[in-house]
Amino acid sequence: MAKSKKIEVVNNEIDDEEEFEELSVTERLINIEKRVNITLVISIATVFFSLCSMIYIINGGNEDYSTDSTGGSGSGTMSESDYIYDTSKLDEISATDIKKESDDETIVVVVARQGCSFCAQYMPVLTSVADKYDVTVKYIDFGKIIDFSTNQPTISDSEAYDTLANLKGTGDWESFADEVIKGTPNTMFIKDNKIIYGINGSQSSDVVETAFKEAGLA
Repeated sequence: MAKSKKIEVVNNEIDDEEEFEELSVTERLINIEKRVNITLVISIATVFFSLCSMIYIINGGNEDYSTDSTGGSGSGTMSESDYIYDTSKLDEISATDIKKESDDETIVVVVARQGCSFCAQYMPVLTSVADKYDVTVKYIDFGKIIDFSTNQPTISDSEAYDTLANLKGTGDWESFADEVIKGTPNTMFIKDNKIIYGINGSQSSDVVETAFKEAGLA
């Protein structure tokens, strides 16, 4: 009886092996192609998201409108209703007020606009740090300088635009005004009508705190 049972088990193992058929060359090639296609799709998706992250980092979280002095053309989110932020803690001024406001003291001026997603993200961070150091941030509404009501933004206040564009800076901030007129948000630390420090785009509280310290406000 024991011998008969052993033969039966061996036969079962042989039957199981017979159930597996060897794949043809064509079927193997199809399986390889499927694996390659899946790998390719994953690789493309990874590269795409990496590029998106790099673009965000390069822009510094900034909506770039690329508006020139003749009106130019713009890009970026043009929705005016999706991103609204609180300006109650900000002291709104015009660009032409900068010289008077910065005489003999350092002021913080943020250039932003309602409807800008990065501005809505950044403004609570800026005001929180400003509250910590008891500083009132001056606010310039870029939406009053550039008309965003069409797909091609144009300058609506030439005097204010030129005032921002012609602001001088010291050291590394000599050309920071170029960024200020190009997109939002941008934050300037100004003394005697000169930019002594700047923050391009929406940044973290650590970056903002560093700026306050470098400008001598913390």
